[in-house]
Amino acid sequence: MNGIFWGILLQSLSLNVLYLNYILPAAGAMVLYLHLRKFSQVNEAFRKAFRFSAALVLYEVIFFGVNGTRFVTEDHVLLALFVLGTVLQVAILLLLQSALTLEYEKEEIKKGRSHWLIWLAVWKIAIYVVQFSNLDVVGLWAALIILIVILIGVYRFLFDAEKRLLSERLMQDAPARGRRPLVVCTAYACAILLAIIGGMFLDSQVRRS
Repeated sequence: MNGIFWGILLQSLSLNVLYLNYILPAAGAMVLYLHLRKFSQVNEAFRKAFRFSAALVLYEVIFFGVNGTRFVTEDHVLLALFVLGTVLQVAILLLLQSALTLEYEKEEIKKGRSHWLIWLAVWKIAIYVVQFSNLDVVGLWAALIILIVILIGVYRFLFDAEKRLLSERLMQDAPARGRRPLVVCTAYACAILLAIIGGMFLDSQVRRS
């Protein structure tokens, strides 16, 4: 579950320094994909969350490709990209909440359940609607403080869930270790690089014509 938390954390960060606002979410999408795969056999909600994480990985590749073209400056293209990205992230959070709630119900454990993942989904939707650029200094700091509080709650919720529910099952169902994660990450990085190059090439062809 620590890996899932790191994926969620990276997807929630937006630092406009050294292109980290692009790199961190892209890394977070892959981290989520790799770690949700380990839990994909636990229940149907986990499987759906894993599939949405795969869609989020594909979205990041497309996002980098579009950023290599002039279309990234058009408002309707940006709107479509941000809506799609937000929908995928929120879907993963809600499905993860559903998956863990189901496991608590199976074990008949009431203590320890929380709605921090739902609150994070609400935060992401609210930030999308308001946008950081439209916040004043006070609003920006308030949003960041709320995010930190929610992320702490998410971490504690996921840590407790793994400790009480999924540790033994993870050991049984986790795929064999090997080089496959490295291969997947390398292929992902290459796909992003090719998407950027392809986007720039397409943009140059459009400009010439």
